Order: sequence, then C-alpha cells, then structure tokens
Amino acid sequence: AEAKLSAKEQSEAEFSEAEAAGDLRFTGFFDILYLTPESNNEEEQGFAIGQMEVDIESAISPFITMTGAIAYGDGVFEVGEAYADLHWMGESISHPVHSEFVDHSGVLVGQFYIPFGADYLRIASPDRDLITPPLAVEYTVDSWNDLGLVLYGGHEKWEAQGFVVNGDQGNITYGGRVSAIFSEYLNIGGSYATVIDDNSDPRINFWGGDLTFDYEPFEVTAEYLVKQDELQTEEQTDVTGYYFESKLNLHSWLTKD
Repeated sequence: AEAKLSAKEQSEAEFSEAEAAGDLRFTGFFDILYLTPESNNEEEQGFAIGQMEVDIESAISPFITMTGAIAYGDGVFEVGEAYADLHWMGESISHPVHSEFVDHSGVLVGQFYIPFGADYLRIASPDRDLITPPLAVEYTVDSWNDLGLVLYGGHEKWEAQGFVVNGDQGNITYGGRVSAIFSEYLNIGGSYATVIDDNSDPRINFWGGDLTFDYEPFEVTAEYLVKQDELQTEEQTDVTGYYFESKLNLHSWLTKD
C-alpha cells in the first residue's frame, strides 16, 4: 500500500526540502515623500526617499534561517537586521525537537528589532498604515534596534520573548514580552526592559502594556508606555505616554461582487 501525505505534511515537506537547499529569498520596499519647509523644519523642499530596504533570507538547514536587511533612512544606509533564527521545539518538521506544547520556539542571534510593545512589528513603512509612529513610542523605545539574542516561544493561547542586548553605550539591557491570545481577534501583551550601568544597577526602566483587537474590517491598537530614567538630568527624564489607533479596512467590502 502506498502511504499518502496530507496536504499540510506535503507542504511542510516541500518547504523543508526547498529550505534545506539554501534558496535565497529577496524582498524589499521603498517610499517617496514630498517635503515642504513647514513639514520638516528645514529649507529642503521637494521629493525625497523616506525609507528603503532590501531583505535577504535563506535557510541553511531545515532548522536554521539566516536573515539580513540593508536599510536607508534619514539620509544614511545601515544594517537594519542581521540574525540567525535557530529553531528548537515545535510541532512542524522544521524543528529538531517535536513538541505538542509549543507551536514554535527558538533563539535569534544577531541584530534585530527589540520585541517590546506592539509597535515594533510596524517599523517598516508598508506595515505602518498611519504613516508616522506614535509620539509615545518615539519618546520611549523609538524603533529599538540592537545586537544580542532573543529566546522565543509561542502556542495557540500565548507568546513569549526574552532578550539580552548590548544596550545604550554598551550597557547590557535585558527584558521580555509576554502576550495572551484570548481569541483570534484579541491579543493583550505586557513588556519590560531595563538598562544596567557599569555597577550592574538599573539605570533606565521601560514598561508597557498593549491591546490589539482585529475583527475584519475593524482593527484597534492601544498601548501605554513608561520610561523611568534614574539619572534625571535635563536631557533624561521620566516619560509616560499612551496612544490609540483605529482602522477601518474597506478592501473586503469593495472587492465583493
């Protein structure tokens, strides 16, 4: 008798075979801005590149994925991301350890955006429907990108990440994020990070709580952020902020017969 794979198993097998072959995947984006002196407090006027990014992804084995990104912003090119994703426990065959308790888990090593709050998933301009980041984010974590490692894991009802990174001026920073998935529509998360000084004492603490509700065609995101700075100088003070975003997606209505 000939055993036949299910559609899911066949898809995973084909995916793993292609990934193991080391195929490269290129993606990217750019956006164009029109500037006026009033909009950017400078004399420059006219069209300009806002963000531009080229992403490269390749799997060197079914269990290891390499990702890199060259990003352009504020007039300079820089490394946006460069990390290895080492899979560990999970349900699919792309994990060396099979587990029914964790859907996907592993460790990221390299340079990446810090998993803090909800906004870190929207840093790239194609993901930011409201164009600019919330002020509460700008004055606290502000598109935090750093070098280090992240341990992550997730299941149907929860997700968790813990990270250790270089931090500001070489001060080690550690923290994490935990989110509860109450349904396919509602996700509530909490984040924490602390920057320690040379004496291993906390210098800056970050706290955050966020809520995402996505029920087509409505999407709502709310977040509360706190930055506590122990130095309390003129340039470094405590910051507390929140934001609320709502979106109505007309695409599903407009494409119906």
